Amino acid sequence: MELGPTYVKLGQIASCRRELVDTEWAPPLQRLQDQVPAFPGGEAELRRLVAEEGFRGARFNPALFEGEEMDCGVGRAMFRACGELGVPVGFMTFKGFGLYFESIRALLDHSPATPVIIDHFGFCRGEGVPEFAQLLQLAGHPQVHVKLSAFFRVSSEQAPFPDTRGMVAQLLEAFGPERLLLGTDFPFVEDVEGGYAAAAGVLRAQGGLSAAELASLRQVFDALDVRERGSPRTPPPPPAP
Repeated sequence: MELGPTYVKLGQIASCRRELVDTEWAPPLQRLQDQVPAFPGGEAELRRLVAEEGFRGARFNPALFEGEEMDCGVGRAMFRACGELGVPVGFMTFKGFGLYFESIRALLDHSPATPVIIDHFGFCRGEGVPEFAQLLQLAGHPQVHVKLSAFFRVSSEQAPFPDTRGMVAQLLEAFGPERLLLGTDFPFVEDVEGGYAAAAGVLRAQGGLSAAELASLRQVFDALDVRERGSPRTPPPPPAP
């Protein structure tokens, strides 16, 4: 923690590579997944990280707003600053999207210029749950994007996670392909059957999307792929008509 957020991220990645980490280090590194204390400094530290260290995004984990909602004074100031800096905010709602829907909507209303990414389907487990209807409501806020990633976290089936097809279809209709991002949740997906390869090809394997929709999503995915794996991936050919 004392080394800063970059080292925390390296620790998160290392926690998933058991072959690289001694047994005694594995448990404390795993705690970096969802038990990281909030970094001090608020808005001032956010601005410094963007200006001096080249940070290009911020993640709001509601579990780290100890005893407060995300739309508290500090949260609003940081969210507004992200909009001023052109930095997207990702919401990681591990414990359930419905618990934080009102706070997220309040932040969106407060600072409509701040671009937003809802990570991992908002952790909504199925199209029939109430929180998925709340997620669809956010399509009315043009700055909101949804990340189609970590299918294994929201599905009860194996790859290609057919029980998520309905969610994908409704999100596509509500947000359009230009506001959906495709990611793999690397390196954590490496511990799931099929690993990275299955995650990278999940929408193609599911079927149901047009070539144009797949192409639009794939352009975003290839950009994410460079960041996640360190080198560009040759995109698969478009599906046959």
